[in-house]
Amino acid sequence: MAQMETRRKTSAPHIDGSAERLAQIADAKQQFMDAAINMGWQLAVTIIVPVIIGVRLDDHFHSSPAWTLGALFLAVFMSCGVVWKALHGVTVAQTKAQKGKKS
Repeated sequence: MAQMETRRKTSAPHIDGSAERLAQIADAKQQFMDAAINMGWQLAVTIIVPVIIGVRLDDHFHSSPAWTLGALFLAVFMSCGVVWKALHGVTVAQTKAQKGKKS
């Protein structure tokens, strides 16, 4: 019985550290999910709007896939920027969170 109490006492700091680690993981997951949801609608708008504009320009100028393909390539480059911005934002937020906890 005395051995069990000793084990519990020595493992208590480990549990506290583990709880702190779990809180950090949960915070990182929340930041990632927020960024993913935000990035999702930005990607949808970034791709759909130029393609719709390209289709309308093709209809207006009777140039079948030219404007649509141009708009699609533009949308791909713009979506790369959206992804980079989202990943950079998550990295910056995690760096700030780590610096705040060390201070």
